Amino acid sequence: MANYLPNGENCTVLFADVYFKPDDEDRFRHRGIVDSASWTPEVETAEKRWKGDIVATQTTQKGATLNVVAGEMTWDNLKAAFMASESDLLQEAGSISGTEIDVMPGELIELGAYGVTGLTVTDGLEPLVEGVDYSYDPSTDFMVALTEQATIEYDGTKPEITAGERKVLSVLAEDSGITGEFRFVGTNTRGKKVLLGGMRSELRPDGAVTISSDNNDFQSLSFSGKVIRNNASAQHPYGYAMTME
Repeated sequence: MANYLPNGENCTVLFADVYFKPDDEDRFRHRGIVDSASWTPEVETAEKRWKGDIVATQTTQKGATLNVVAGEMTWDNLKAAFMASESDLLQEAGSISGTEIDVMPGELIELGAYGVTGLTVTDGLEPLVEGVDYSYDPSTDFMVALTEQATIEYDGTKPEITAGERKVLSVLAEDSGITGEFRFVGTNTRGKKVLLGGMRSELRPDGAVTISSDNNDFQSLSFSGKVIRNNASAQHPYGYAMTME
């Protein structure tokens, strides 16, 4: 394998498997495929002179930046875009009921449970009609009022949801975001494959993250961040690039 020396020029890997190891974990996990990953070293060059002539130069890497474009609107990519943590959505089986007063069209009524079956909704006396007075999607924990009602009463049954069945994202409130070490392994079928590794960084989305459709129904997410010194790698503290033969 041949190392790319840090010369200040960027090294880009197209179509790569990305692996990530958070600072508080010991192992890398596969996080999907990215369209591109670009590593740009920041270098400082010192010159040694003798009688006015340059006899030697020394290049020292002082830092680096990392830019990643994820072309798949996958769960892992969205999780990274929103700087979110993941946990299991758990729910015990049981019954639900509640009453809401002075409800206006368009208001969300939280049921506090997912996948409710046998949902019955009334105005306190008469049944309300789904699709006319309210709408409900079992994949959410709320129903939407479609008509103005002085009173809405509801009851139903919630199923058990066990670990592994559903996941939920929790957006991080901390300024620090998610920091860890990245490794990008090229998957190109032509030419030499390149590996980018040893880059400890905190990637954040470039600009606002939107989930919308263009005419081709194709979206991409772009992330960037400064590479943070990796004290575990004395030889390449800001990452390295190498060809894989």
